[in-house]
Amino acid sequence: MPFIPSQPCLSEPRHLLCLGNALHGDDGLGPALAQALLAAPQLLPADVRVYEVGTRGLDALALFEGCRQVLLIDASEPRGQPGRIWQGSAADLLSQWQVLFDSAPTDHGGGLGFLLRAAASLEGAPEVEVILLEAQQLRAFSPGLSAAVQAAMPALIARVQAALEPAYVV
Repeated sequence: MPFIPSQPCLSEPRHLLCLGNALHGDDGLGPALAQALLAAPQLLPADVRVYEVGTRGLDALALFEGCRQVLLIDASEPRGQPGRIWQGSAADLLSQWQVLFDSAPTDHGGGLGFLLRAAASLEGAPEVEVILLEAQQLRAFSPGLSAAVQAAMPALIARVQAALEPAYVV
């Protein structure tokens, strides 16, 4: 039986999971962010591991193990304010975006909802936070981010940095 500490071990890494499909317009937000952060590692604390998850769905559950915190990044459905950023816990997301995540698993966002529900059931699950950036368009086989999402990238990176501020051992 694995050892599961009652308090997070500060020596464990934190995982930044960037979700999305680079071939589907603004759904490529996650891969674009991962590439930007991997190209500039000085932007994040040394204990943060960046993963370009793509559309792995439940296969990404393995990335919730061996870490003290998971920060998920994804594009949200267009709702009239492209570039708007939403941030909260997994529980907040599942309650506030209930309609979005009760859709079929093939719909945009369905995979994230299923992943969050499954992660919550893991024994010794890490703290999970989610940041969503509202897409302007999600179009199959249309690579590239919209101008609105590209313009929001600096604000998204700043939000990610704030969420992953270094934790100091006291």
